[in-house]
Amino acid sequence: MKGLNKITCCLLAVLLMPCAGHAENQQYGANFNNADIRQFVEIVGKHLGKTILIDPSVQGTISVRSNDTFSQQEYYQFFLSILDLYGYSVITLDNGFLKVVRSANVKTSPGMIADSSRPGVGDELVTRIVPLENVPARDLAPCCAR
Repeated sequence: MKGLNKITCCLLAVLLMPCAGHAENQQYGANFNNADIRQFVEIVGKHLGKTILIDPSVQGTISVRSNDTFSQQEYYQFFLSILDLYGYSVITLDNGFLKVVRSANVKTSPGMIADSSRPGVGDELVTRIVPLENVPARDLAPCCAR
């Protein structure tokens, strides 16, 4: 009888484990009260299966509570919005890694260049190259310096 209970427990454990192929169907909740922002980023990275690099200047605590659950894509957008509220941005690198930096430093950080096949979604930060037409570059240079 004990052997049967062990087998039943093992089968239940296997059946209840999230399947890697169904990760996109998984739902996530968010309840962080005075959580270290670096731990928040690490938890989100684990849930999303992403490697997230954190700039050393990223420090502080966050508090956020949601009564909703999110799909993986919604959870990522929620993550971007929360970081934006606290003055941080996420840069998507060419190798697929994500990098969390202060929003003030975003101009000088390399990131994903958007195009028609990957325009960016929600609060995702992208760089867009716009060809100049009918305007001399020297006239726009002061706008880029800001």
